[in-house]
Amino acid sequence: MADPIRIYCDDPEYSETWIDFSPRWTQGDVTKMLAAQNDDFYSFLRSKVVACHIQTVDGGAITDPAQISDEGLVDVDVLVFGWLGATMPRAIAKRRALGNASARLSLPNNGTGIQTAPTMTAALTSV
Repeated sequence: MADPIRIYCDDPEYSETWIDFSPRWTQGDVTKMLAAQNDDFYSFLRSKVVACHIQTVDGGAITDPAQISDEGLVDVDVLVFGWLGATMPRAIAKRRALGNASARLSLPNNGTGIQTAPTMTAALTSV
């Protein structure tokens, strides 16, 4: 199985904040993510998280994905809260990028630069 997809918080104050997502995402998962709201959002988020270290404002950290909820995130800075909301789309984007990178072309010159034929440019004439 592929490694988890880790997303770090880019803010220097929360540089030890990260979340690991399952490496498997289906198109059905994407649809569920986009439709999820309130408690359903947290439930879906928890179902995809395999590990986390989310710093709180009091110097603690949430390390159990089961704690990701309105109640569990009460001591988390709104900056981190905003970051958390963007992590699933970022994980999906990283997974899709891996798919793009692993695509194989079925051309005889696979791996070489694209060859184009020279084109003729019509001379400009004034009327």
